[in-house]
Amino acid sequence: MNKRLIVIGDSITYGTYTQDGDSSPNAVVELNFSTLIKCALGYTELINHGINGTAISSTSKIRSELAICIRAKEMQDADTVIVAGGTNDYGNNVVLGSIQDKEDISFYGALDVLCRTLKQKYKRVYFITPIRREKDGKNGAGYSLEEYRRAIELKAKEYNFVVIDGYGVPIYPKTEEHRKKYMYDGLHPNAEGHKLYADYIIERIKDYENGNI
Repeated sequence: MNKRLIVIGDSITYGTYTQDGDSSPNAVVELNFSTLIKCALGYTELINHGINGTAISSTSKIRSELAICIRAKEMQDADTVIVAGGTNDYGNNVVLGSIQDKEDISFYGALDVLCRTLKQKYKRVYFITPIRREKDGKNGAGYSLEEYRRAIELKAKEYNFVVIDGYGVPIYPKTEEHRKKYMYDGLHPNAEGHKLYADYIIERIKDYENGNI
């Protein structure tokens, strides 16, 4: 039986969301996607390292000292690790950099630091690229969300980690119907959104472990 699952990420990973009628995230989903994954796949323990506002790179202007590439170095032993970050790097205008970057001076560089850390410590690692958000065009640094998603895919695969496409999660926040039902602020899924998120990730993990992808 699987034992310990660690999930590391940002406010979406933690389960923070905005309720209808509120202007900022202030509620927490009890059964967030990581809890649902833990139950569905038979893990006996879950450690959720989601922290609001954090990015993969410490060059982000918000909570840089808690960047995912830094916190991963202190994580506990685990049978499986899931990384779900990157949307705050996009939102906070982290420079994309070059795929050759090896230090936390850019998004690519932070990814390399993170991947090296995970490769040394864990045998089973999944990266989830950012799910859809209402605003995903060019940010202040001139990059689209898709470019950050692509960077995660390229760098994680370079280290032979499994990459799950977050755009496969069937939440489409550019439509008013889906914002009202699953993601009121266009960024943070509510409880129903987390259920859709979890269902999709569970199936992709099962597909991989059964040799179907």
